[in-house]
Amino acid sequence: MLKLLTAAHDGAGTAGPVELPADLDFESLDRLCPLLPALLPLDVIPSDVVADIRSSLRQGLTPPLPEKVSSFSSVNAYALLPYITESDTGGQLYVLEFQGCFQYVMYGQTTDVRKRVATHRREAERHGFGLVNGWVSPPLENPRMQEKFALDLAGYHHGAPHDGERFYEMPYDKALTIARVAAENGVIAEVA
Repeated sequence: MLKLLTAAHDGAGTAGPVELPADLDFESLDRLCPLLPALLPLDVIPSDVVADIRSSLRQGLTPPLPEKVSSFSSVNAYALLPYITESDTGGQLYVLEFQGCFQYVMYGQTTDVRKRVATHRREAERHGFGLVNGWVSPPLENPRMQEKFALDLAGYHHGAPHDGERFYEMPYDKALTIARVAAENGVIAEVA
């Protein structure tokens, strides 16, 4: 199944139907390209608090966001910091989940994740959305290619993006799987 994923990607986009296996084996993928799992502040913040924050955001909060919601968004951004690396070459792929009156995920790549996430947070909060989840890849030689692959794969499985990189109502687990497959794709293609 994995060879189908790598073979279907021609560098310019998805070249045909692509199956994203529901039982994707991350243990074997991690041996080829170790990726740190997403840090989830959701694991340390009680689930009822998370549900309350998401519920507040779904009601369509008017900016500025309440302190509790803004702090939760900050905690999620800080959780990404250990994964951010400084590199003169390449960059990193990321996937972020925002909640407001609706939910969306977005993919991107950058050489300065800290600055980019801060920009996305600031823009989202101006419209009543808070950062509720995120993941950052290890350094990649060609993050633009992996971003394109992630966007193509997400588009195939979820429909066209909004504003080029946002996927409304895409479950975060699905978005994270797609980002990891995209990030690992280049390394696996070289190994295969």
